[in-house]
Amino acid sequence: EKELDTMDKRREWLMKKDKRIVFYYTPFHGSWLNHVEYRFGILNAKCLHESFNSPGQIYNSINGFVDLWNDVLAKPTKWKYTG
Repeated sequence: EKELDTMDKRREWLMKKDKRIVFYYTPFHGSWLNHVEYRFGILNAKCLHESFNSPGQIYNSINGFVDLWNDVLAKPTKWKYTG
């Protein structure tokens, strides 16, 4: 359709209230992935280093760590891209 021929028009159309799809655009550069990789490394070291007998145990371990992180360990990040 002609009215959706540019990215801006598609974005505007998709963000209307009657749409059920929400897009979150990530930066074009990949430096934000370093932060994600860092967090997954902490998650792995703190709660995935033991054996589990069921998916429920893994779920509980991860959720327990996420709760601890959110309640105690999380600090605000001042993000700045310098690329």
